[in-house]
Amino acid sequence: MKFRTELSIPKESFEFNYSSKLFFIGSCFSITMYDELRKRGFKYLSGNPFGVLFNPISIANALDNVIHLEKIKKESFFENQGVFRHWDYGSQIFEKDLETTVNQLNKQIEVQHDFLIKTDAIFITLGTAWVYELVDNKKVVANCHKMKASLFKKRLLNITEIYEGLLMLINNLQKINPQIKIIFTISPVRHIKDGIIENQRSKSFLFAAIHEIIESRENVLYFPSYELMMDDLRDYRYYKKDMLHPNEQAIEYIWEKFKNRYFSESVHEEMKQVEKIKKALNHRFIGVDSVENQLFNKKIKNQIEKLKRSIDFEL
Repeated sequence: MKFRTELSIPKESFEFNYSSKLFFIGSCFSITMYDELRKRGFKYLSGNPFGVLFNPISIANALDNVIHLEKIKKESFFENQGVFRHWDYGSQIFEKDLETTVNQLNKQIEVQHDFLIKTDAIFITLGTAWVYELVDNKKVVANCHKMKASLFKKRLLNITEIYEGLLMLINNLQKINPQIKIIFTISPVRHIKDGIIENQRSKSFLFAAIHEIIESRENVLYFPSYELMMDDLRDYRYYKKDMLHPNEQAIEYIWEKFKNRYFSESVHEEMKQVEKIKKALNHRFIGVDSVENQLFNKKIKNQIEKLKRSIDFEL
């Protein structure tokens, strides 16, 4: 007798490996798979370089600046609580000095442009269709940055807005990198701060827009992280104490599905070898200069050198 409905996810027609360049952007869940790859020594990665971005308009704006190498002008920054911030970027992007903030952000745009034009795949995680607009100019902001509520108006993007914004982004991505795989996913994190019903409305609008695009475009794909959490695991024991975010057990389960979809068995074995080496490096001997420790270090060094002859990884 079965007590749950397991979601079967077939392998993709393509595979990634340790030489693949993978770009992750979007909600806080986008960094989860990035972190899993980093743990296993993948080095050609970019993970939320402009902070956490929840809605499709802000994700598209950030990527458009990268695609077109759009320099951010200092006039577009504002000061709040002693640091400078920007409406198009997450709360992680700030400095106390304006010139430093501008220079670092523009440098990051250049770095990410160079990476994006060579990227094998970009994973875009959409969190919500609810957005906050500035009252004075109707600009959608990536983050309210704890500014007073009277500056903003909250509204739900409609399916057409999401569809058109993402379609334009896809066109621009494929212009600078015709071979790029664009993989969308919906964040399994529950945005019930908006309200439970409102969260479902939001997610449904994102689903509708994404799948409308996927059905008509090549190299635009989907990974079902939301469905794995909500329809496969489907239990509060897989959430953290806040009952909103997937816990370690859920992340491990989603990672296994992700790994099996995009990586071959041979890469799985390489991941295990890297994990084994990293675990060994964390081992500590009482006597640093002991013969046992020296032999251990020599053994690990040989293992690293041997593995690096076949794959390019970092510890």
